[in-house]
This record gives sequence, C-alpha cells and structure tokens, in this order.
Amino acid sequence: MKKVLDFLLSQKSSVIQWPDANTAREIEGRFRMMKGIRNVIGYIDGSHIEISKPKENQESYYNRKGYHSLLLQSIVNCNKKFIDVFCDTYSRGQKKVSNLKPELWDF
Repeated sequence: MKKVLDFLLSQKSSVIQWPDANTAREIEGRFRMMKGIRNVIGYIDGSHIEISKPKENQESYYNRKGYHSLLLQSIVNCNKKFIDVFCDTYSRGQKKVSNLKPELWDF
C-alpha cells in the first residue's frame, strides 16, 4: 500500500491539478449547463482503504466501521478528472470536510 500511495503522490502535480480561477469558471459553467446547478466545480467523496493492523499508532488507523484503514478523499470535475486527492489516517481525517483547501470555500 505504501508503494502505491508513494507513486500516486509522486505523480500528483503532473496528473492531479486544482483548477486556476479561469479553469474553475469554465468547469462551473459546464456543471451549470449539464446539471443546472451553480457554483460547483467538482464532486467530492471519501472512502476507507482497509489496511493491515499497523505496528505503531494503531488507534490512529482504527475507523468507526471497526477496521484499520486510511481515509481517501477526492474531488472529481465534470470531466471525471481528479482535481484533488487527500489521504490521511482516520483519527486526523474524520473531520476533513472542515479542513478542505481554502480555494474550495472561496469559490
């Protein structure tokens, strides 16, 4: 799992990019045309990725569903392209909606 996450993170800046202001306006326009909703630039969702019980800090990885996991949160635009990906332990990630990028709140 660590190798996969390390690889994904190494590719993040070239593959996964948060839109600049102009691109965000274009995406918002597409969402408005497709779905009739305003001020939206992406779909957000999260998922627990089950992992083996870690040797250290086990409680940080133990989720409310009763198993050890990493919490993956991602945002996808109207073209199904990832524009943001975040991965953390459950204990630090359980309130992620309040910790989203400031750009999300300012849009």
